Amino acid sequence: MGPPGFEPGTFASSGNKALKIENYVKEYLEYRYSRIKSEKSKWWIKRVIDHLIEKTGGELSRERLLKFQNWYKTKYNYDGQCKFHDTTKNFLEWLYKRTGNPEFKELAEILERPKRNSKKINPIILREVDVENIITAIYDLPPSPYDPPYRWAYHKLKFIAAVLFAAYTGQRPESTINKLTFEDFEEALERDPPML
Repeated sequence: MGPPGFEPGTFASSGNKALKIENYVKEYLEYRYSRIKSEKSKWWIKRVIDHLIEKTGGELSRERLLKFQNWYKTKYNYDGQCKFHDTTKNFLEWLYKRTGNPEFKELAEILERPKRNSKKINPIILREVDVENIITAIYDLPPSPYDPPYRWAYHKLKFIAAVLFAAYTGQRPESTINKLTFEDFEEALERDPPML
């Protein structure tokens, strides 16, 4: 006949049959424990396998494995989900190597790697009204007694251009804008298409 778990009636492809895994748990744990020293890692491996057996009844099918995955994704945060995913996948791949049953490999492939929730950045860093207020304040500045009027108008336009550039490109005044040169702008605007 073949190794246990390789019997024709235990294939999971139909969705109605389930692969029995309980007989392999002790051997798998011995295999994993022999490769690691961390007690915390051993504890997590045992916890995952115990929950896998409990939630699937010791028999795997596509439906049972997906329900197990949904369960740990709702119960654990990202790090915990990764431990469940990695240990379960490792167990299924070990079962494939141990038994030669391709169904275990197929089951390992349906597991989805957890995704870390992206940090939400406040989209309102600088509002349109803030830009308008700054430009209005610059425009309304009284003329400098040290510069002729045409020079003062030139400085105002220069400040307004810098504010608009910084506001709409997200540049930081001290780290990026101070380092840009006129040549950088010329080179960027000569591209096809022009791009700052």
